[in-house]
Amino acid sequence: MKNYIITAAIASLAVAAIGGGFFAYLNQTNAVFMVRYDITDDRPQAIDTTEVPQHIASVSSVWSQTQVMFSTFSNFRENKVTTVTIPAQFPLLANPNQRTKQLKAAYQKITDTLNNIVAGNTGRPQSVIYEPMANDLNKLASLNAKIKEAIFYTDGQENINTFSMYRDADVAEVIYHPDRAKAFFEKQVPLGSLKGITVYIIYNAPTPFLESRFLLMANLWAEIFRAHGATVIIGPNLTTN
Repeated sequence: MKNYIITAAIASLAVAAIGGGFFAYLNQTNAVFMVRYDITDDRPQAIDTTEVPQHIASVSSVWSQTQVMFSTFSNFRENKVTTVTIPAQFPLLANPNQRTKQLKAAYQKITDTLNNIVAGNTGRPQSVIYEPMANDLNKLASLNAKIKEAIFYTDGQENINTFSMYRDADVAEVIYHPDRAKAFFEKQVPLGSLKGITVYIIYNAPTPFLESRFLLMANLWAEIFRAHGATVIIGPNLTTN
């Protein structure tokens, strides 16, 4: 009887250790990605939709719980969110072959979801960009995850009633009075601490003029996000920047 009790106690400790290890592992590897694609351009942005799952695979653990949330930039401040979730698996209890198949299916779903967004209707009367970005970053900041990234595909041409990159006066404000322009955007959505968040602002500009306009706004917003602790990367895609 005494041996049975000792054996049972050891077994209970082992189960507790494995369970505790799983939750500790989950907290250490949890990853969240927010992906927004701009549907306000007259023509779809030329992007390689397979770069998103490739990037996710390169920065997150194969065993981690990974959430990828997709939405769009449009003339609305908030749009439908589609979420793809890859559940965590504890390496000591997992089947590597099954995990490989699960990841392959999940990455394909991520690619398909982005393809569907890119194939949607383009061209909108307005272009609300900063506010959705800021809301996404505040939401990421509130989440408990080791890896937190935002991937924004946009030309950066904010076009709302109170500010438009299609008005010369507003463009001049960004160029000659960037502090006033930053204050304008920060007033729309105040940001908390963004420490630990990586932000990608991506646009593969078809002309030098559009690239200059994109960089003007992307760099302005990058200064805002960096001032709150975020790491910001600007470029034509996720792999070359």
